[in-house]
Amino acid sequence: LQEILFSASTGVQPLQAIDRVLLRVRPQLAGSDTHAQLGPVRTAGDAAQPVQFFLVTAAGKAVFHALAGRRASDGGVRLVSLTYEDAAPGASEACVEKSALELLRRLVVLAAPVGPGAGDPVAPTLRFSQAAAAEIKRQLQPGDSVWIQAARSPSGMDYQLELRPPGDVAQDADRLAVDGISVAIDRASVVAVDGVTIDFLASAKGFVFHKQDSKP
Repeated sequence: LQEILFSASTGVQPLQAIDRVLLRVRPQLAGSDTHAQLGPVRTAGDAAQPVQFFLVTAAGKAVFHALAGRRASDGGVRLVSLTYEDAAPGASEACVEKSALELLRRLVVLAAPVGPGAGDPVAPTLRFSQAAAAEIKRQLQPGDSVWIQAARSPSGMDYQLELRPPGDVAQDADRLAVDGISVAIDRASVVAVDGVTIDFLASAKGFVFHKQDSKP
């Protein structure tokens, strides 16, 4: 078990905090030298203590990874990371998952305060060029956010940027501040947006997205 703390200043919800950790963990596992196979991310728990989990199989072993979160009493978020592997000879994926889920049912994430020093350990990496930041600040109205969404198309990844008032931003959006600009990222697009630099080309009167590999 391991704790991961997010201070209240990050403004994230428990499920958003879990997304941010998975954003870092899964690519590392997929890119390891063990040729690991990653199972789909599944959801358990409830609204107060959401859980996401998946199995990793490699070299004849199955390892169960889970993240459970809870809103702390000071507005921060506390995550508990659980990793489980059955060392018994011949343990199947089903056995590993069944035993780990039983542990999860007994797990209680405390709502004790996390404190201001926790910060945000795994915020998505998003950058604005000088030109993009200046253009957004010129257009942005007080209270509005930059809404960013990504979707895969036959030609690659398509990105969408809009300036939206608070009522037009999804409640489960991943929020962060970049260069003093309020940004809301579509929850399903966090992985695609991580490592993106946004530029503004005056000649084309539009924003351009450049994707680079994010570093864990």
